[in-house]
Amino acid sequence: MSVAVLLERLKSRGEALFREVLDEASKLEVTLLLFGSRARGDYNILSDYDLLAIHKGTPVKGRGLIVNVFNVDVRELDEEVYRSPLVFSAVMTGHVILDKLNIKRHLSELRRRLTRDGGRVEGDKIILPKRTAGS
Repeated sequence: MSVAVLLERLKSRGEALFREVLDEASKLEVTLLLFGSRARGDYNILSDYDLLAIHKGTPVKGRGLIVNVFNVDVRELDEEVYRSPLVFSAVMTGHVILDKLNIKRHLSELRRRLTRDGGRVEGDKIILPKRTAGS
C-alpha cells in the first residue's frame, strides 16, 4: 500500500471521527469551539481536531488522538479563562461550530473583557489576563 493511500485513509478516518463528535454533541446542551491549526487553517493531513466543549451537564467525549475534546462547564467558563491557558486560547482564537447553549454573544463580550484585562495570544505565546475590578 502506498503512502498516498495510507494518508488518504487517515484523512477520511479523521473526518469521520470529527463528524461523530459533532453528531454526539448536537444532542447535548453544548457549545463547541474549534481551535488550533484546524481553526487557523494551517493544518496538514496529520493534524488533529482540537475542540473546546462548553457544556451544561454532560461532557463531550473525544475520539483518541485524532479528535481532542477539552470540556469546561458553562458555569465555570468565566473563571477558567483566567486560569487555564488552554481554555483562554480556545476562547480567544476558536471558531464557534455549534452553539446549543446560545452563548456566542457572551463569548464575544468575554473576548473583549479578556483583551481589556491584558490577555492575548501571540503566535505560540499565551499571555493570561489579570483580573481587574469588574472582571
